[in-house]
Amino acid sequence: MIDQAVAELKSLNRVEPNNTEAQAERGRVKFEQQCSYCHSVDPKRTPPFASGGQLASGFRAIAEKRYNNKPLNPSVYYYWRRMLLEPGDDIDRVSIADKLDSMAYLLQQN
Repeated sequence: MIDQAVAELKSLNRVEPNNTEAQAERGRVKFEQQCSYCHSVDPKRTPPFASGGQLASGFRAIAEKRYNNKPLNPSVYYYWRRMLLEPGDDIDRVSIADKLDSMAYLLQQN
């Protein structure tokens, strides 16, 4: 019984993303309006205020970070938690819905 429950929980981590193209497009627009001053998804473009950093390697770079050979960020959840703290000057300036759309765009880019 416990083995079956563990198997079911593990299978939940293998769900295909369900972001739509429309959501990703809305996210691209919001990203360009609200995020591109500090962040970029284009490795050839440095943002004007580059403290936010390059997101060209995005989720992969975050997912690959390890400590004592264990992943520091084992799922997109950790990236989402970081996104909730953006923008750094006023986290409420960008709505949760716009952050979700921007996340869909970033997932599509990476």
